[in-house]
Amino acid sequence: VARMIQPFLPTKNTNQTLCDILGWKRDFQNLTEAADLLSFDSQTIQLSCMHDLPVPVLRLFARIQEKTQLLQIFKTRSVRKNLVREIILDLYDLEAGARTRVIDELLQSAQNSDSLAGEDLRDLVRKERHPKSEQIRQQIKEIKKSMNLPSGLQIEVPADLENGQTRVTLSFRRKEEFQKLLGQMDQSFSAKLSEILKLV
Repeated sequence: VARMIQPFLPTKNTNQTLCDILGWKRDFQNLTEAADLLSFDSQTIQLSCMHDLPVPVLRLFARIQEKTQLLQIFKTRSVRKNLVREIILDLYDLEAGARTRVIDELLQSAQNSDSLAGEDLRDLVRKERHPKSEQIRQQIKEIKKSMNLPSGLQIEVPADLENGQTRVTLSFRRKEEFQKLLGQMDQSFSAKLSEILKLV
């Protein structure tokens, strides 16, 4: 549609007028990015309509040969915007052979499991892109599982395991709930928390 109506637009502020007509947000930072918006293939345009992604991310998606299969996964699994972005960035950094293998694995996993979430798809890609980091994440996940934490007591580690802080969060409504949560933070809790801190 954008390409069809472009010749009929005014010569000045063409891209902004186009965005106004189509109801698009101004997601480009310069004229080069604006030109990319008009030159993307149909799959990339579909992804742009699904998620309000910045042009640099869309540009990387457009360069992936298997974008038709990838778009199918994003659609059928209703993958959220932030996860779509992470998956595209990690996939693009892989070599072509590894990228094809991972996308095939994503398709197979999505077809074989009705309960597969966007986070699971992201983790499959991370496992290939950052094998050591993914191994550490699995170790942390197992430690937290063994702690059997109540819903009001959570441990959050940095998303990249490097930058940011590890947080221990207590959520409660009454004093009794608060005291119960404090009781959970015993020596066993401290020992498990220390194991997690050694990994991040």
